[in-house]
Amino acid sequence: MSKAKITALENGPFYVQQMKKLVNSKGEALECTEEMYLCRCGGSSNKPYCDKTHETNGFVSAGEASQEQIETVAYVGKEITVYDNRNICSHRGYCSTELATVFTKGKPWINPDGDTVEKIIAICEKCPSGALTYALKNSEREFGKDFEPKVRLAERHFGFHGPYDITGRVRIEGQINRDPESPVKATLCRCGHSKNKPFCDGEHYNVEFEDELNE
Repeated sequence: MSKAKITALENGPFYVQQMKKLVNSKGEALECTEEMYLCRCGGSSNKPYCDKTHETNGFVSAGEASQEQIETVAYVGKEITVYDNRNICSHRGYCSTELATVFTKGKPWINPDGDTVEKIIAICEKCPSGALTYALKNSEREFGKDFEPKVRLAERHFGFHGPYDITGRVRIEGQINRDPESPVKATLCRCGHSKNKPFCDGEHYNVEFEDELNE
């Protein structure tokens, strides 16, 4: 059992323990120690590491999402059910751009009968946040492949940098009002503006978050 743990400290950084890997968006290894503090206020001049800027830039770690906003919705099809939690979506756009027959942007926005089961599974597994998961007919819900614990700095999407991509059996605790959607992946806010902290909700696009050290 992995001992990796990430604790969201009140009005402060992520306290990371026993993490195996920390990499940039290119997959290049960054310094990773048994105990480290990663910035989540968005203001550190030494990203991804905390430099205590949160003490002076007014960072508030409390989220604003209501209980209704963090609920998971099931879209039931003939052969597969797709589960979706919009409020933890990091808005990478894989689903709507690569499988628009299923992820339609309409109401309901997911049509689980819109394409092959294999393509739907592939997109759910590609979802970095765990917002999209699935269950085959008469089977238990699938949450994604299990990898060695790792923190990855998300690459630039639609012009701006994104969250921490977490994979593997990593315990996430601290200032959270719900467990992560998936036990093996999550995306954590590092721009400081998510309304669902510590999880990413895509606000890095709205605030035009930049990380010049992660190019």
